[in-house]
Formats: sequence, structure tokens, C-alpha cells
Amino acid sequence: MAFLIEKDEASAGRRFVPFRLFSSNGTAPYTGGSNNTMLASLNGAAQISIGSVSVVSANAGMYGFQLTQSNVSTLGSLALYTDNVANYPQHVATVQVVNNNPMSIQSGVVIAGGSYSSTTVRLDLVAYSGATVGAGNFAPGVYSGVSFSVRDSGIAPSSYQAGNYSGVSVEVKTKGIAQNSIVSTNYSGVSFEILTGGIQTTSIGKGTYSGVTVEINNIAPNTYSGVTIQGHTNYANISNVTLAVGTHSGATIQGILDPSQIWNASRSSYTAVIGFGAASQVVSVSTAQGGTTSTITLNSAETTTDSFFNGALLMIQYADGSRAGAIISSYSGSNRSALFLNALPVAVPSGATYVIYPGTDASIGMSVWSSYLTRSLSASGERSLASSIMSTNMGGTTARLFQQGWELLRNRVQISGSTMTVYKGDDTTSSWTATISTGTATVYGVTPGIA
Repeated sequence: MAFLIEKDEASAGRRFVPFRLFSSNGTAPYTGGSNNTMLASLNGAAQISIGSVSVVSANAGMYGFQLTQSNVSTLGSLALYTDNVANYPQHVATVQVVNNNPMSIQSGVVIAGGSYSSTTVRLDLVAYSGATVGAGNFAPGVYSGVSFSVRDSGIAPSSYQAGNYSGVSVEVKTKGIAQNSIVSTNYSGVSFEILTGGIQTTSIGKGTYSGVTVEINNIAPNTYSGVTIQGHTNYANISNVTLAVGTHSGATIQGILDPSQIWNASRSSYTAVIGFGAASQVVSVSTAQGGTTSTITLNSAETTTDSFFNGALLMIQYADGSRAGAIISSYSGSNRSALFLNALPVAVPSGATYVIYPGTDASIGMSVWSSYLTRSLSASGERSLASSIMSTNMGGTTARLFQQGWELLRNRVQISGSTMTVYKGDDTTSSWTATISTGTATVYGVTPGIA
């Protein structure tokens, strides 16, 4: 039995070879062939095993074998055998591998003077002369030596994929290239329409601009040289504009009319008033890292220059809202620690807000700010200060306190013989005694009168 199969046949159904197997008597159907191995010999070569036999109907002795596409990849005769170990080997079929299978040509297409149906025509890689082939569609692929006829209207695709085109003309609509975004690249001979509002952008990179007006909504902390910010008549209309502490050389802020604004900059960089008034100047405003009644550790961002704050007035605000002040007598930049000329009524807590005003030499500053400090102290602070003064020793080998002098003027005094006793405020407890001498007049005692 011979079969015709086209070379490299893609359809599996056209590569199936049916056949019958017989038992050893040559007439009865063989019913155990499904375990047999299919042997093949291509163009007279030695037999090789190519697979297992399939069962179609074992009772009838009907079997078959499914050839693969690689089995029919070479032109010629392919002889098929079964090993049929239980009985004897049998030659079951011969397959002719051909370029074209005439049995597959059907009506509908005229080929070589005949009429065929459902015909598949394939042009192999051979030389053709005088042959005309018409195709309505070319699949994506690589073509060499192939010419395509372009219609009179030209190539009219709705989209061009990325690629290199030569000698291709593209019709652009009369309104030009219209798009919402222009990417960064080089354009030549291209005109873009700019909206009446100008170039709208959220960010302007570094560059040189000529004739461009830009509205700035925010100026980040930085160092600016030769920068002018103008056009605002009311400082309240300037939102999110902050000049950070730093060097603002040649920078001018115009149109701010509120003189109460505080410029938080160093004294040396303050060169002009703002608007019609003068700005209140401070040396620093920040939060403390902690301290005692006589010392404070300033914020870690403060200067490391020793003695920088000497003679300056420092005002501290406590958590309850009360405030107190002290003159800085010495400042250590390495640890941001300042020593007070006068003690505070309450120790400096961590996180407390402080303001440092410019001052002068510590000894002069004390006299300048003393009255201010007295008014700024709380009632308990004033009592503490008074108590400190009254308990001050006036000198001598024996302690002589200011308070004891006041007791002599206001409390009970009694003289007995040459001993004078000065009592405390209860007029019962002795505070101190003295030896007195009497002349012609005799003094017996002093009794306090009613206030």
C-alpha cells in the first residue's frame, strides 16, 4: 500500500498512515499490535525505530501510525514495518514524500487546464519565469527581492510604527501637528502655537532666558545674589515666601509695608529698613536643649564662635507662658553653652523658646537691662531676688547680713547692762547681740512702735 504525503506537511491528519496486521497464518487479524514498534527505512537506508503503533480496531486487525513533520521532511520513499515480535515483522505501507500531492488539489482554481476546489497553492523557493502572482495581503516578515505594487492613492495607514522611512510622503492636516505636550528634543522648521497665557510650566530649569516673564509662587531657602522680588503692595499677599537665614547679597524685597516683621539675620547683614518702618532685629530665635537657673544650652544650630553672645539679653518662655530674662556673661561655641550674669527664677527646660537680643559688654548690659528684668520677673521671682539681697553678707569676720540691719531699725531692741539684744520679727527670739557703752545719759531699751 502506497501513500502520497507532501514534504513538510503541516496538517497532522494528512500524515496518519492506516494499515492492517495479520497473525502468523496470514489471514486472521492480529489483535495485539498496539505493543509493536514502528520501523522505517527512508530511500533504502537501514531501518530505524520511529514510534509505537496506534490501535484503530484491534478485533479487526486495523492499526495506524502518526508520522511527525520531521518524518516527512525529506523527499523519497519511506517504507514502514512492524516488528511484530510475537509473530513476524510485516511491511505495512510505503509513503512517497513529494513536493505536491495532486490528490489535495480540488475544484475552484484553474491549474494546468483542470478545475479544483479548496486548493492550497504554495510557491517554493525556486526560479519562476513568466509567472504572475496576485496577493491581497502580505504577512509581517522579511522579504528579499520582492516588489510590491502600491495603489494610486499611495500608502495610507492610520498609524506609522517606529522605523526608518525613505522616500515616503505623509500628508499633514491643514491645522498642523496638534498635540498637548512637546517632549525635549531638537525641532527644525516646526511651528508651535503658544497659549495667550504664555509658557505654562511647573518647573523652570537652570538656563538663560530672554524676554520671559515668570510668576514665582515659592522661593526655597537658598543663597540668592542679585535677586529682586517686587510687585506686592501688601505683605499679607505674599504666600509661602521665605528668605532663609543666610547671605542675601544684592537681594531686595520691595513693597512690604508692615514694619513689625522680624528679619532673622545676623547684625552685620542688616543694611536697610523695610517699607516705611524699621524691622525689629534679634540675634536669634530658637529652642533650648536644656539648662539650669544660671546656664543654658542653646540650639545645636547656633554659632560655634566663642563669646559671640556675650552681653546679649536672653529672654526665655516657660511652658506656663511666664517669661524671664538674663544677661549672657560668657558663651562657649564648642558646646553652645551660655553662662548668665544673673540667675533665672526657674531652671531652663529642654524645648523652651528663647529670643536673644543684641547687647553690649556684660557689665554694662547688667545696668541697662536691670530695670527691665525686674519688671519681667514673676512675683515669686521678685521675692526670691529680695531674699537673696537681704541674706547678703556686708563683710567682716562675723557675718553681718543686710536683714540684721533692718531688724535693728524695726524690731524689738533691749539693753541690759552693757548688752544690747536685737530680736527677730516675733520680738521674742534673739537675732544678734552687741556690747554698748553708756555715758551721762542712761538708755534702758527701745520698744518698737505701731507701724
